[in-house]
Amino acid sequence: MQWWLGLALLISGYSMARMGPAFKRSKLGAPLFLLGLLMTLFPPDGLLAAESRASDEISAFLYWMAPAVAGFYLVASGAPIYYISSKLRLVVGWVLVLFAGYLIFENWSPGVESAISGIAVILGLVTTAVLHLIAVRFTESISSGDGVTKPLDDEEIKHVSAILSSHLSQMEASLDE
Repeated sequence: MQWWLGLALLISGYSMARMGPAFKRSKLGAPLFLLGLLMTLFPPDGLLAAESRASDEISAFLYWMAPAVAGFYLVASGAPIYYISSKLRLVVGWVLVLFAGYLIFENWSPGVESAISGIAVILGLVTTAVLHLIAVRFTESISSGDGVTKPLDDEEIKHVSAILSSHLSQMEASLDE
């Protein structure tokens, strides 16, 4: 039962950590996620056969998923934004993604039906990624990268200043309480 609790903490911790800074409980997300991860990776002795198998599968999943997620994060953060990219992040990210793919295939022992469905899934993922990249490239090509926004006029400056001062005074009041 503790193993399932660890998995539940892992999922709820992740979802709580994803909440914006407006939610005070987002501070609990990272500790809950780490606690759930520890309970999932190091389950107690005496698990039922199904729980033990599920725990082993999650451990095998995290073995390749950790470098994959880190790699995809680096690739996404190094991708061109406003025509500026980070080559180092892209290279390191793709190396981690390829390493994760190597780990998957190293530990995969498929049968014929499993291999066929796996190849179909890979083809679907590659097709989706290529279509997504084409859509992003098309969208970026039709927008100009040098558009300049006009500065605020006096009325807009007063309006934005009033909103900001209102929010700041509300924050100061809540901090004093």
